[in-house]
Amino acid sequence: MEKDNLPKNANPGFKIPNNYFDTLEDHILDQLTLNEIDSSGFKTPKNYFETIEDQVLNNNSVKQKPTNVISLLSKKHILYLSGIAAAIVIFFNLNYFKAGTNFDSLEAQTVENYILNENMNTYDIAALLTDSELKEENFININLSSANIESYLIDQIDLETIITE
Repeated sequence: MEKDNLPKNANPGFKIPNNYFDTLEDHILDQLTLNEIDSSGFKTPKNYFETIEDQVLNNNSVKQKPTNVISLLSKKHILYLSGIAAAIVIFFNLNYFKAGTNFDSLEAQTVENYILNENMNTYDIAALLTDSELKEENFININLSSANIESYLIDQIDLETIITE
């Protein structure tokens, strides 16, 4: 819009009295003080604000009673908790959950499969045996039946490789 095209109204219909804005602030403050005095409905006693501080302090000091403080962590509770913790630690350290294994319960096939699958060499096996177990006398007096030898040869040795060699 351009300034020239705006309609101009020479007589807007509103008039402001002379010196209206000069006395407006004083007039509003006078009205507020008159309204506060007339319509509040509440009155303070004489010397109320001078004596209120002393009254409040006297009431607080008289009404304060020592309170009983109950500690959350008393010696009794700490002893109970430490006893429970110790019982739990002992329970898990007593090997209740571990099944005991010994070499007598192992089958020969299980040991043989372990040695074959773990790629153990003769030095590793010798490290597991003691000198008393490796004496020559332990290996001399072994009585093998011909049926045992024959079944071992049939099950374990491939005859075709022996024939070709």
